[in-house]
This record gives sequence, structure tokens and C-alpha cells, in this order.
Amino acid sequence: MNRFPPLESDPLFMKGDSALIPFYPSNINNLNRGAVIICPGGNLEYLHPREGTVVARWVAETLGIPAFVLRYRLLPDCDWSTMISDFHKGVRLVRQHANGGPVVSFGFSAGGYLCSAAA
Repeated sequence: MNRFPPLESDPLFMKGDSALIPFYPSNINNLNRGAVIICPGGNLEYLHPREGTVVARWVAETLGIPAFVLRYRLLPDCDWSTMISDFHKGVRLVRQHANGGPVVSFGFSAGGYLCSAAA
């Protein structure tokens, strides 16, 4: 059984503006614990499918923390400043769902570099 959607229907592979893909815990009482932003890697040219939704689902279901995968815009269509702007926009939006709790970001490879550079 394949746990990953076909690439043509994977939200990480859709062109367009940046986006946040939300994953909420099933226990509604955990919604005041803050939130997590996950930035997948992919050499700044694509977003790796195993470094986004799979991890966000685990954070939400196992840790009980709302998680959001950031689909940031990529090379060659966008430059580094656009990616940083996408990250900052994502943080502003996720803060609205963190209910006053902390917002934590982490990423894989290029996504980790984006997190640290934007901070």
C-alpha cells in the first residue's frame, strides 16, 4: 500500500503561490499547545514528498500539536528572497492557529536552511 499520493495530486507538487497544508490533532484539547511549521527539502527546486505531509501527520497525531507543511516557491521561477518571504508569511498565518503558544519551525536539507536563514 502506497502512503503517498500520485505526484500530480500531491499538494507539494502543485504550481502557484505559497501555501500551508494543515494537519490538526484529533484531540481538540491540544489546540492550545502552539504549532509547528515543516519545510520540506528538495534542493530549492522541488519539495520532497516524504519530508512534508508524512512528518506533519506524525506531529499532529503522535505529539498532539497542529502542524503545517509550508509549500514555498522554488527555483528557477522564484529567488531566495521570495522563499524567505513565503516563510515569513507562513509564520504569520500559523501564529493565528497557535492560540498564544509557541510556533516552532524545522525543515529538511534546503527546508532547514530556509528556516535558519529566515530566522
